[in-house]
Amino acid sequence: MIKVVTQILWFFQGLFTRMGVDFDRMLAIVTVKLTVDNRIDRSGRGKKNTSNALMRQGILLGICGPIFFLTGIASGAFGVSLLLFQSYLFLMLMMSFMMEYSRILFDGNDNHILRHLPVNSKTILVARLVSMLVYMFFLSGCMSVIPLVIVCFWKGVMSGAFFIISVFLNTIFTLLFANVIYLVVMRFISVEKFQRVMSYVQVVLIAGVALSYQLVGQLIYNIQLDMFQPGTWMYFTPPCYFMSLTVMVKQPTGPALLLALIGVGLVVVLGYITVAYLAPYFAAKVGVLNSYSPVSKKHKGGKEGWLYGLARVFGRSPMQVTGFVLGWRMTRDNLKFRQGVLPMMIYTMFLAVFFLYQGRQEETGGIVYYMPLYMMAMISIGIQMNMSITDKGNLFWLYRSKPLARPGALILGCFKALFVKYYLPAYVLLCGIFIVMLDWVILPDLLFILVVSTLVSYIYLWFSGMLFPFSKEKSSMDSGRNMLRVIVLMLMLALVGGTHVLAMRLSWFGIWGAIVVISFLVFLMEFVICRVSWRKVISNY
Repeated sequence: MIKVVTQILWFFQGLFTRMGVDFDRMLAIVTVKLTVDNRIDRSGRGKKNTSNALMRQGILLGICGPIFFLTGIASGAFGVSLLLFQSYLFLMLMMSFMMEYSRILFDGNDNHILRHLPVNSKTILVARLVSMLVYMFFLSGCMSVIPLVIVCFWKGVMSGAFFIISVFLNTIFTLLFANVIYLVVMRFISVEKFQRVMSYVQVVLIAGVALSYQLVGQLIYNIQLDMFQPGTWMYFTPPCYFMSLTVMVKQPTGPALLLALIGVGLVVVLGYITVAYLAPYFAAKVGVLNSYSPVSKKHKGGKEGWLYGLARVFGRSPMQVTGFVLGWRMTRDNLKFRQGVLPMMIYTMFLAVFFLYQGRQEETGGIVYYMPLYMMAMISIGIQMNMSITDKGNLFWLYRSKPLARPGALILGCFKALFVKYYLPAYVLLCGIFIVMLDWVILPDLLFILVVSTLVSYIYLWFSGMLFPFSKEKSSMDSGRNMLRVIVLMLMLALVGGTHVLAMRLSWFGIWGAIVVISFLVFLMEFVICRVSWRKVISNY
């Protein structure tokens, strides 16, 4: 793959040179970064598994892309199907950048070397953007394969060619748009405040994207596209620009051409602003940012008696209590963990509340009515995805040096702390809404969903890798693996939902009997996790 990327970049050597980029040095940086991502898998499982994980993620997106496109075809309009696909592509890439690939932009691993070499700021920034584009092009390409075939058979090869061009332009636009947001904040915010401000900016952006996912699906069927007299809103909607690039092949109207030119023009303008104006500030501050260590607030131990009391309530052994206190303290001032978990919480809450009030629940008290509560399991997934991630290198040796006969109890205690700290408050809040709407009669169902979510979380913890808190750097295969685990978890929740339906159809003791059985399985999973061997833990590093 690296050879293909370098060969493609040679075709754009003149463009990079005119932008003030040292092409040879930029190509060398990109080659090294892609080589490192390919060869260094922090789990130690080798290059083959890394490639397979990325391929699995591509296959999953290859399935999602046709779903979005065919959903639009159901409306009977070619333009609507294109608009729906381009909208979801934009949102998916924006989400991927903020939650996964933004780390490449501020990666400090190579910054210590590049700062002392004769490489200008434009070259460094463009090299990082190109590295991100390689992965994002792969994702968008996989998502577009089947829709491309459909467009070619439906509207001709020329429309298919413009469709794939519009997909890649949409990808570049999304990357530059998200990148400009980050760099503008960096331009006007001091280093001391940047990380904290960006954590809140990221939460707001994720919340907006989460809401947009639902609004696009609801509004797309109410939209009437007229490429001869387009609505004013189309001139302010980026997916419309790239949709028009394909539509104008069969409908070469003036407004369609204007919308397409606006899209191409915005890509050029954002690229110019990024390289010519924001790159110098990026180079000046990113070095300071990576060397800056925020001062943690001092907490007096005498005021933390409540923490140990809470740990004893949820911890069934001294080692679990220790893990509980350790996990709670380590996330207290950890901005990177908040950046990973809070967006997932906002995303899940938006999904739950939107689903709750959009009027799909026809049968009050039916299983569909409780789907928002089952969705809360996504918060537990977010916790486990970020619980072990650190940018300080592999710290497994620190835990290995401790005389722990069974490491599982410490890991379980840490997860319990984060489960209580982040999952339970959101779940209790949503349960309060349900109780207000349906009265206290649904309390057994709420308890059932809570113990089911706990059981599924423990099972996910067991299969996801039993990692110590904040002890492992994120590898290039984590994204694909996490996405697949989310799909498996959703299937598990669907299976458990069937159990819920069966319990509800029995007499009043049916749901209580199910609670007792699931609670027994929860305690059984705790026993299994606490008995995990060092061999299983070591295999994940």
